[in-house]
Amino acid sequence: MAAAAAAAPQKELIRAQNGVYEVTKPLATGTFGSIYKAKRESDGKLFAVKCESLNMKSSLLRQMSVVLASIHYPSPFFATIEERGTVPQRFLFVVMPLYGDNLFDLMHNVNKDRKFSIATGLHLAEQTLTAIRDLHRNGFIHRDIKPSHFCIGRETEDQYHHVFLLDFGLCKRPSANFGSIYP
Repeated sequence: MAAAAAAAPQKELIRAQNGVYEVTKPLATGTFGSIYKAKRESDGKLFAVKCESLNMKSSLLRQMSVVLASIHYPSPFFATIEERGTVPQRFLFVVMPLYGDNLFDLMHNVNKDRKFSIATGLHLAEQTLTAIRDLHRNGFIHRDIKPSHFCIGRETEDQYHHVFLLDFGLCKRPSANFGSIYP
């Protein structure tokens, strides 16, 4: 008698208002949640899905949604949210375009010398600083600027030379006395 074949792993599906996304692989895990690569079933387009436990005391994904919804002066350097939702009793999620490598990984994994050329460094500096300026123009401070929160676009999307600011979860509007000097 032949041994029974092992059952294929069950697909993880995330159902959102505008589509169903099949989780294909983990991309990153952080203190506050995880990011997965996902494929929209209707057209096969790839996305990133950020997930956060429902048990979080303060939701960074909700804060990110509030910040991006409050933007009055759009920036071509801000990541966007395609849609968001909740998987009951499990997690909150946001669906975002799938971007390329973040600047930390790009410098450490792709470039063995761990440095960029002068031209690349200046190009990255111009775009990252413009993204931060655009966020400030919208009345927010980021509070968590680091290379891993900037990603380059994907070559397949013809955005390979474009930088995107991610992770707006710790952004805040400065208080009325921001910049005041206290004795």
